[in-house]
Formats: sequence, C-alpha cells, structure tokens
Amino acid sequence: VEYSTPDSARHPGLSARTQPGATPSGARSGAPMDTLLRAASRTLYVLCQVIPGKCCTGWPHAGEALSLGSLYVFLQAVGILWCFLLPLCAVICTRIVTAVVESGYAGAGGAAPLLDRPVRAVAICYIYFCVVRVVWLFGRSMWTLAWEIYHDFPTTQHMLSRHVRRGAVG
Repeated sequence: VEYSTPDSARHPGLSARTQPGATPSGARSGAPMDTLLRAASRTLYVLCQVIPGKCCTGWPHAGEALSLGSLYVFLQAVGILWCFLLPLCAVICTRIVTAVVESGYAGAGGAAPLLDRPVRAVAICYIYFCVVRVVWLFGRSMWTLAWEIYHDFPTTQHMLSRHVRRGAVG
C-alpha cells in the first residue's frame, strides 16, 4: 500500500507510513466518520463556548444566570441520587430487621442462626455500609462541585494563589 504524505517537507526524517496526515492512496481523507466527528465537535464548541461567551459579553448578569443554571442541573443530580439513597436505606433496614426477627423464631437459642455464620453477617453489613458510604460520598462531592461552579471555584483559586505566592517567594 502506498501512502501519500502532504506534510513530508516538514518531517523529512519520518518514513512515508509515519508521516502526519498520511493516508492510503486509495482512501478518502474525508471519511464519513471524520465528517461526523468534525461536525459534532464544531457543534459542541459553538453550544458550549461561543454562545455562552456571546451571552456573557452581551447581556448584563448573564454569567450569574448561567451559574444558576449549572447549579440547578447539579442539584437535580443530587436529588436523583437522594431518590436512589432513600429506597436503598429502606431495603437495607428491612433486610437487617428480617434477619434478626427470623433468627429469633428459627430456634429456641434466640439469635443462634444469625450467629452461625458471623463472618458472613459481618461481611454483609460491611457491604451495605460501603454501598451507602459510596453513594453518600458521591452525593457530597456533587454538592461541593455544584457550589464551586456557582461561586467560580473559590477553593481552586485559593489553592492556586497560595502555590503562586510560594513559587514567587522561593
């Protein structure tokens, strides 16, 4: 297979196969996937960079409105997470109570069936704890991120300004 190399003058030490922009001589450079990805990239650039930039420069207080919009989206995500966490906690409590009640009725020994496999019981409780903790930590991180976005990342600005001051002194 022969390769055409449009940039061969800038990179004389590279072989024809490793030249930037080298394509097989029979292949088209504007393949449908390339065209689709370029169109998607351009669309996202316009939607996420150009339009908000024009809005912020053209309208007074547009930056605050965009901040409130992003805060609203993140609070919706935290709300959805909360709607997941409540049933999860309800199911965990139900399973624990069911295990304790059934262990009392299983035999005359009270909680003997529950204590038959203590390692399994501890492992199950630990798994429940870990699931709730991961969901809680994710929700707390989303909440913090939402407020950081709304207030223009003050924690990051503080960390960077402290780093710059140390670099300037030392």
